[in-house]
Amino acid sequence: MMISALIFSLLFSPVTSTPAVKATMVAMPTAVLSGQVTDQSGLAIRGAEVRLINTATGEMTMVRTDETGSYRFNFADPSVEYTMMVRGIGFVPETRTAMRLGELEEPTVSFTLAPVDVQLSQLGKTAVHRAK
Repeated sequence: MMISALIFSLLFSPVTSTPAVKATMVAMPTAVLSGQVTDQSGLAIRGAEVRLINTATGEMTMVRTDETGSYRFNFADPSVEYTMMVRGIGFVPETRTAMRLGELEEPTVSFTLAPVDVQLSQLGKTAVHRAK
C-alpha cells in the first residue's frame, strides 16, 4: 500500500523545477609550441626526448622527435614560465630556462645538439698461464 502511494505521488504530483544552473566554461589561452632538434651538421635527430616543464608546479610533458627531428606540444599555457630540456642518445643534453610562450614572437624553439665527446681506450688482453 505504501509503495503504491509513493508511485501515485511521483506520477501525479505537480512537477517543480529547480532553478537552472548555468555552467560557464572559461576558455584557457593555449599555444602550440613546436621546433626541430638537429645535430651540428643540420641533420635531424630522430627520437630525441623533449621535455616541457612548468617552472611553478613542476608538471612535465614529454614528447619525442619524429623522423624529421620535429616535435610539437599542444595546449601549452602562454602565461606560464617553462623550462625545456632536450636530450638524444649520443648528444650533450641542452636546457633552456625562464621561457614564457606569450613573450615569444613565434612559438618555435629549435635546438642544435653537440655530440658527446667520448674517448674510448683500448682494452688490453691479459693472458693467464697456469702451471701444471
